[in-house]
Amino acid sequence: MQEVLRGHVLGVRGGISMLRVWFLAVVIAGTNLSLVAVGQTFRVKLTRPDSFIGWEYGGSTEGWRIVDGRFEGEAPAAELLSGWTFGQFDLRLQWSLEQGAVATVVFPEVGSGEALRLVLAADETCGRLSLGEQELAPGRDLGIKPGRTNKVRVIRQEEKLSVAINDQVLYEVQLPATKRFGLALRVEKGKASFWAMEVEELGATPMFNQVDFTGWYSKGDIRRWRYENGEVVLAGRAGDYLRTEKLYGNFTWLLEFKMQKGGNSGLGLRTPHEGWPTADGMELQLLDTPYDAEIRDQPMMAIYGHVPPLARADRSETWNRVVVKAEGYMISAWVNGELVQHANTFYHPELRHRPLEGWLGFQDHGAWIRVRNVSIIEAPAGLGLEAWYRPQPLPPVAEILDRLINPERLSRPSSFSTERIFAAVVLPHEETSPSAGADGAEQAQKSDSQQTNPQPTVLLDSLGPGILTGITHFGGKCKLRFYFDGESQPRIEASVDELTEKLPVIGKDRNPFLLCLPFARRLRIEAIEAEPSRFYFDVLRLVDGKTVESFTDVKSSFPRGWFDSVNAILRWLGSGRFREYVPYEKASSQPTDIGPGESKRLLSVDGAGLVRALKLEGSRRVLENNDLWVQIYVDGKRGPNIEAPVRFLFPALSRNYPNYVMADQRGLTIFLPMPFRKGFEVVALNRGGRTIPGLVVSATIDREERIPYQQSREAWRLRGRFLPAEMTQEFVRIRGHGRLVGLVYEVPPEGDSGIYSVLVDGRPVDGWSCDSLDGLVGRSGDFRGLLSGRQGVLCWRFLHLNPIDYKESLLITTGGNRVGPRLVLYYSNE
Repeated sequence: MQEVLRGHVLGVRGGISMLRVWFLAVVIAGTNLSLVAVGQTFRVKLTRPDSFIGWEYGGSTEGWRIVDGRFEGEAPAAELLSGWTFGQFDLRLQWSLEQGAVATVVFPEVGSGEALRLVLAADETCGRLSLGEQELAPGRDLGIKPGRTNKVRVIRQEEKLSVAINDQVLYEVQLPATKRFGLALRVEKGKASFWAMEVEELGATPMFNQVDFTGWYSKGDIRRWRYENGEVVLAGRAGDYLRTEKLYGNFTWLLEFKMQKGGNSGLGLRTPHEGWPTADGMELQLLDTPYDAEIRDQPMMAIYGHVPPLARADRSETWNRVVVKAEGYMISAWVNGELVQHANTFYHPELRHRPLEGWLGFQDHGAWIRVRNVSIIEAPAGLGLEAWYRPQPLPPVAEILDRLINPERLSRPSSFSTERIFAAVVLPHEETSPSAGADGAEQAQKSDSQQTNPQPTVLLDSLGPGILTGITHFGGKCKLRFYFDGESQPRIEASVDELTEKLPVIGKDRNPFLLCLPFARRLRIEAIEAEPSRFYFDVLRLVDGKTVESFTDVKSSFPRGWFDSVNAILRWLGSGRFREYVPYEKASSQPTDIGPGESKRLLSVDGAGLVRALKLEGSRRVLENNDLWVQIYVDGKRGPNIEAPVRFLFPALSRNYPNYVMADQRGLTIFLPMPFRKGFEVVALNRGGRTIPGLVVSATIDREERIPYQQSREAWRLRGRFLPAEMTQEFVRIRGHGRLVGLVYEVPPEGDSGIYSVLVDGRPVDGWSCDSLDGLVGRSGDFRGLLSGRQGVLCWRFLHLNPIDYKESLLITTGGNRVGPRLVLYYSNE
């Protein structure tokens, strides 16, 4: 502490000459020569005029409001904590106080828990500066008047910090140059307002030497990049990115760019050496489009595929100033001084898995681009302020979307109960029942293909709060009307073919439709102008007092960027490139031959963690039969948690396609998370007559318990029970407390006899009955969908969005007397 306090206060302590006070005042109030090298052009605004974005990390904004772009707070308002920290900086802001009010500008120190506090008041305490309990400089009466506009400026350079209020320099104190501070606002008494908050970070280092591209490389043609009059110019198609050789973690990146009208480029951030920004790091989109244009791609300054921008501030065919700031999981960007992007990726379903260090780069996307004044301010390693990562409850819609990207949520208790509702549109002379299933719908369509029911048919009338997660349709043409919360007019009207355009449908599957449609009190769906049809609706009902707002549009009904992200990752899953370079532990076996009748332990992992992905490398012929089996042991148990042929663990994975469960990443990979607390083992068994050569098993393991539902001590364990073909009506029987999350089934030669009944804890559950498994998987014939599919005699359905919970038992029966081989996947707390 004594080192912190060593220094002096100008005009207050130490007998400092008035000449020095005058000189410092001139520097602060006028042109600060030390800032010229960086340039004031990179000064940025710290607020948006319409939201508290970037200032919500104090846990609440209670007691604050925004009026004409000003933050107005009244004691005892919560502290507004920003999502930024600074080393060397020049901060300016304006403020006013009502009669008797007192406010504080707080600079919380990274790592120590202490904070610098600058008092703003209309008495002798104005300007007082303290660090923790120690006063660094006293205040003074500056003649502050209630309701008047005041200015404060704080400059931190090297070991010096100086403060000026209303252009009057108060003091300069010394602080260790290694200290780093955040920024927060408090109202201690009465009412106060803050606005025009701007900052410029100091101490930038140029990134180009203006001679050659030392420190940079490209996997394309780097010769297409050149210097012209101090600018870095892309001349011709180079391909790929111009990348830094150095890997950057926490930084502030400063640059100016100008690009071709209508051009497309991007800024690559924190990308692994072998990775690609959109899949493995991040890309800030550079896209020149009119402000009112319909943008089919990601708009300017989107975190590509995952977080849309807050606003636009770019100018076409001219120079644009960009500041990009990354610290821990916090990502921010400014264009021409305006805050256009801010995201705490720690709470983002996909970006929280991206590395916190990687190369930076400029993309060649076919358009010319020029950059200049490219410099960087590196910050110390670390995650920033601890308060940024305090637990935050997810809204129910986010929890549902997160099940697709992070299905470990399925291993934790939830606030939902699952319902499945069957409904039909029939002609006046028809009768139907749920057991008619898809086949009945097809027959009805053939016999009455041109007829429609003239009367509206109520298909669903569900009380909220709830979320509609699936629609499966069999039959003819139909138009649907969606009424929310007792409204007399439909909020949404669409034909079945238009559902992907009118509803928050996930992916491009047209049947079954996966969606996330929340409703607060009631959802009623009517069919009009309908040919004979049958529907299955999957509904999650909220329990434990949870609430949800009814759907209005994608932008306002979901956390910013979440719905985009759920769809964006399908591109990478569909190409077999998904989280290949995540910063998690990788465990892998050596290539091993498994002889006939042999079993060999290939992988053994100690301790606690979460297996996010399990990969099997070897000949694809293992998918042609049931010769190769895998046993997975968890927590030192004597018996395997999962034992099944790999053909059932990776059903029909002969090629990559968009889905949320599996991919071929130079090896068969499944993304069903497996929590463990006392070790994890994989054993391979060859039950065939030929040697299986060169088998490799690897696992991606998350050891960091960063969010509550990853904690291995409380998470349920994944279990997989393989059952052979047998003469029985029992399709699935499980005892105990758990959650059914997947079924893989081989249709026997006798044919598909569908589902006759589902009993949860001994009680029948409506809506699941169907003559064939088309009603379960959502379609007839061969197909591969996001969570279900068919290929030959194999069919599968994963229940990420609508799992079946049971406390004592689960029994599913078929309509026949013989069932084929099947794999039942479920999480259990036993």
